[in-house]
Amino acid sequence: MRLLGIFYSLALIFTLTACASKASRAGASDISDIVGEGYPPEKLELLDEQGRMAHLGRLQGKVLLIDYFTTYAQPSQYLTPIYDELYRKYKDRGFMVIGVSLDVQGWTMLEPFIETFGLSYPIYLSAENGQEVRTPFGGYLQEVPTAILVDRDGRMVKGYIGVTDLKRLEKDILKQIEAK
Repeated sequence: MRLLGIFYSLALIFTLTACASKASRAGASDISDIVGEGYPPEKLELLDEQGRMAHLGRLQGKVLLIDYFTTYAQPSQYLTPIYDELYRKYKDRGFMVIGVSLDVQGWTMLEPFIETFGLSYPIYLSAENGQEVRTPFGGYLQEVPTAILVDRDGRMVKGYIGVTDLKRLEKDILKQIEAK
């Protein structure tokens, strides 16, 4: 367990170095592949730590960032702690982050990852693990990490594929928080 924590720490250091320059160039990408007919975010098929289906209906009325990630992807290791920082900063203003892990090893990989990065927002496993993963908006994921920003009415505002321009993301989040 300790060795895995050291691995994540070293990976984060390398990731920060490699991704820092990319973050300034990247932004919202073409998200046409992840947008389809659509269905509400509460229809996401997610599994909690006990293997039970998670019910996300309680998130209605919140600004939501859905983060699809894997514990081993360096961009995920870079972005996940930043998403946690944004969650802590804006959670009292109606903002929520939901992590959706696509790790086929499940909680064996997730538990040390959550502990290493001290994540405070809810993280679930995709119930579609090992298959093409459908977003709540009818399309399919093409790349990890992918984050989807959802407004208070459950509509997708933007999608972010890969390393994200974090200043732009925070601006987009604030715009949705303030659009009551």
